[in-house]
Amino acid sequence: TPINIICTQPRRISAMSVAERVAAERGEKVGSGCVGYSIRGESRTCVDTRLLFCTTGVLLRRLEEDPTLAGVTHVLVDEVHERTIESDFLLMTLQGLLANGHKGLSVCMMSATMDGDVLGNYFNGCPRVSFPGRAFPVKTFHLEDALELVRHRVDGSADWSRSSMAAQRRATRKAGENGPPPVPTQQEYSRRFPKHGDGVCSALAALDTEAINVQLIVELVTWYVSCGGGVEAAMDTLKNRRKPEGYRGESKGSAVLVFLPGTKEIQDVQEALQRTRELGSSPEQRDWVMQLHGSLPPDEQRRVFLRPPPGVIKVVLAT
Repeated sequence: TPINIICTQPRRISAMSVAERVAAERGEKVGSGCVGYSIRGESRTCVDTRLLFCTTGVLLRRLEEDPTLAGVTHVLVDEVHERTIESDFLLMTLQGLLANGHKGLSVCMMSATMDGDVLGNYFNGCPRVSFPGRAFPVKTFHLEDALELVRHRVDGSADWSRSSMAAQRRATRKAGENGPPPVPTQQEYSRRFPKHGDGVCSALAALDTEAINVQLIVELVTWYVSCGGGVEAAMDTLKNRRKPEGYRGESKGSAVLVFLPGTKEIQDVQEALQRTRELGSSPEQRDWVMQLHGSLPPDEQRRVFLRPPPGVIKVVLAT
């Protein structure tokens, strides 16, 4: 029987990007050889496609039309730890196919974090294979560190200030029978964070953490850019408590990834970043402050994987 593999991905952008990477590794163009993908609204396959990357929903629709997955020899379910109604229903369907004696189908579930014993037991004690991974060094900073780093001062009229009308409306909506919860004072923050100065504790007391602080995000991103757009340079600047020397156009494919809750917040931060001297002074740099969310067309989503030209820093604002 000819090999015919389907690999599911939880998101459209994952299906497209992984398919393109695998096709490149094989020296072919996605959709014109063995590797293809199929997502809602777009499909790149041909008669020679033997490895199809698709979203979970696409495979479920195929199962509706063909409950036995005729001609499919392998199903790979990637990122199986991302539990959704669709993914759980897919696992139930695949488990039922195997339990009913589907001899020509092999199922492989992949996850970097999920307990393999749980899946193994659900699929009647199936074998388990582990591969060693690698971890990159990560330096963690918290809100108080960010406030101190950029010497942030809270604008009393901004939405993220506790004294703003927007913050008061949020507090009123959240208030229960006993009223809004107590807010720590600057003195309480000083006792909690004795290593940080009065400016940090004052900012913490003034911040409404229920709102997205666009100003702080902009200050952090521009601080990184001012360090030269390199992680080592930024960490050296932080370690020695030096002021950034200014962006010298020496970036080598540097990128900043900012996670935000929705498209409105992404739009607000993008516009604010593009108004800064560091990221808005040249049309080329402005174009590399990019959005990434599910409403974008596939071609726009693929742009985030491109490498920026020399001297340009890529900033991706994503849900």
